Amino acid sequence: MDEVLRLLLGGEVISGAQISERLGITRAAVWKRVEQLRAAGYDVQAVGRRGYRLAACPDALDAPLIERGLRTVWAGRPTLFERQVDSTNLWARRLAAQGAPHGTLVVADEQTAGRGRRGRVWTSPPDAGVFMTLLLRPKAHPSQVAQLTLLTALAVAEAIEDVCGAQAQIKWPNDVVIDGKKTCGILLEMGADESQVDFVAAGVGANVHASPPDLRDMATCLDAACGQRVLRAPVVCAFMARFEARYDAFARGEDWMTAYRARSVTLGRRVRVMSVDETFEGTAQDVDASGALVVQTQDGPRTVLAGDVSVRGVMGYV
Repeated sequence: MDEVLRLLLGGEVISGAQISERLGITRAAVWKRVEQLRAAGYDVQAVGRRGYRLAACPDALDAPLIERGLRTVWAGRPTLFERQVDSTNLWARRLAAQGAPHGTLVVADEQTAGRGRRGRVWTSPPDAGVFMTLLLRPKAHPSQVAQLTLLTALAVAEAIEDVCGAQAQIKWPNDVVIDGKKTCGILLEMGADESQVDFVAAGVGANVHASPPDLRDMATCLDAACGQRVLRAPVVCAFMARFEARYDAFARGEDWMTAYRARSVTLGRRVRVMSVDETFEGTAQDVDASGALVVQTQDGPRTVLAGDVSVRGVMGYV
C-alpha cells in the first residue's frame, strides 16, 4: 500500500499500467492496494480511462504521508509506521538492536503497552494521538542524555506552536503543557555502558484529538487547546524539523537551555518534590546546565535529578 501511496502523492494522474510497471506487481495487485487506500480514508479517484488520482488524504500517519512533509536532513529518515504496536519505544529498541541508523522514526496509531516516566501507563487509543519514537545514536557520555530529555520537550513545544499557534510551555523536566494542562509526555530510554551511549529512544506521546477521560482536570488535547482540528502528520513533521535543529545545535555545543528556561512553567513557582525517601517544598530557582532542577528550600538550594523524583506545584499539577 505504501508504494502505491507514494506514487499517488506525486499529484498527477497515474494509470494502473504505470503503477504495475514501476512497482513490478500485477494490475490486480494494484487494484487491491488502491482499495486498501480507499478503505483507509484516502480519496482515490478514477479519472476516466486515464488512471488514478489522489484527491484528498485522511488524518493518517502512514509513512509516505509523513515523508512528504519532512524538511529534514536526517530526522525521520527512514520513517516506519504500524497501526498498532506494543510501544514505539520498545519497537525502536528492537530496531536499535538490529542496527537501525540514527534518525530512524517509528510511528504508531495505537499502543497497547504505552508507558510514561516511572513506569506509568500512557493511554494510547487509536486515531486520537501521535505516538512516535526517534532513534538516536549520539556521540555522548551517558550523563548527557538527561539533557536530551529536556531538549525533546523544547522541540515538541516549538512544533505545537508551529502547527497551531498555541503557546506551549514545559513543566520540568519534560511535560509539555498548554494553559496548565498536559498535552504531551516524553520518555527517553538508552542503551549504554559506563562511558558510551549506543542508542537513545526518544519517545513522544501527544494527545491530539482526545485526552484521557479520567485526567481531564490536568490534561488536554491539541484540538481543544488550539480551537481547531489538528492534523497529526504535520505535528510529526514539525517536531522532526524542530528536533533536528535543536539536536544539531546541542551536538555543536551551542546554547539551547535559554530557550528551554523561557518556556518553563516550573521556574519561579513553589513546588513539592516527592521521592521514595522524602518530600520537601521550595521555590524552583533554575535548571542547571545538566538539566537538573535547582530548588531553593529553607535550608538552602537543593539539586533535583529528573529520574529520581516527581515534582508538582504546591497549588496543583504545575
